[in-house]
Amino acid sequence: MSCFKKALFLLSVCFFAEVAWAQNNDFGISNDISIEKRLSKTFAVKAMTSTAFLQNAGEWAWTFADAGLVVRFTRNWQVSGQYRYTWRQNLRNQTVNRQILYTQAVYAKSVGNFTVSWRGRLLRQWYGATWNDNYRPTLWQLRNRAGLQYKGNYFWQPYLSAEVFIPLNGQYSASVTQWRTTLGIDYNPNDFNEISVYLQLNKTVNRTPNTTRLLLGTAYAIRL
Repeated sequence: MSCFKKALFLLSVCFFAEVAWAQNNDFGISNDISIEKRLSKTFAVKAMTSTAFLQNAGEWAWTFADAGLVVRFTRNWQVSGQYRYTWRQNLRNQTVNRQILYTQAVYAKSVGNFTVSWRGRLLRQWYGATWNDNYRPTLWQLRNRAGLQYKGNYFWQPYLSAEVFIPLNGQYSASVTQWRTTLGIDYNPNDFNEISVYLQLNKTVNRTPNTTRLLLGTAYAIRL
């Protein structure tokens, strides 16, 4: 990436951060680690873990572990099915768990030096037994994310994405209840490792209370 493009990207990050911070209710940090093993040209297994700290990065918020199977049909299309177990801190400072099963379809296509992508994710989240104090009805949710990545060279690849969350049942069904905008950059030292740094703005809408959160994240991916 040339000095001019690096400067332009850093300027974009600063602008994004300033706009996000101006409407921010909270700031947090997040770290993700993932590993993917290709079994063949079509099949791969993937696992990841993530931990986040909120309340101005001073309080643990959640940790989750995620694993599943990825199927690549073509260079552009892939689907996956995954299971996620989450430990979260609720408003009473208690640790509760969440379980999620989800399936997703991903489409990506190169257009010149850019990659345009879309991801649709259908998930089912449940909250434990009915006799548990933290029990809530099972949630079905649809998430749609659109992304744009610039491939200036092999090593540095900045990107921008936007995602919306739509519950399919419950009080807020069929309404957008959250949107997420992410600005980041990937660094690929080789074919087997990737390091990402990103700023993510999360905002809840059409529910009470509505909140806004800015998250500074890092991610490390291993591909085998």
